[in-house]
Amino acid sequence: GQVHYNTSFCERNNIEIVETFIDDGYSAKNFDRPSWKRMETKLYKNRAQVDCLVVMKYDRLIRNTIDGLQLIHKLENRWNVKVLSAMEPYAFKTMRCPSRSVPASW
Repeated sequence: GQVHYNTSFCERNNIEIVETFIDDGYSAKNFDRPSWKRMETKLYKNRAQVDCLVVMKYDRLIRNTIDGLQLIHKLENRWNVKVLSAMEPYAFKTMRCPSRSVPASW
């Protein structure tokens, strides 16, 4: 499933996965998910060492478009963490993501 897509994407693009976060049984309609909260805390604390957050599809991250765009803006512009989609990799071709620490989830 999702972990396979993310792992394959990372392998093809020489991205090291340091941790996987899974919220089975929780909807992506909001951020009130246990693994999401853990991941966000770890990303914030380690943002200087993390280059990318890999998701299977952007809608696996969050269903609400406005919330999703705000989240991506925060991660990419404030924390300097790129959000990459394993199944929608069109944006990946235009950005550089060095192979360092990458949590892959959803």
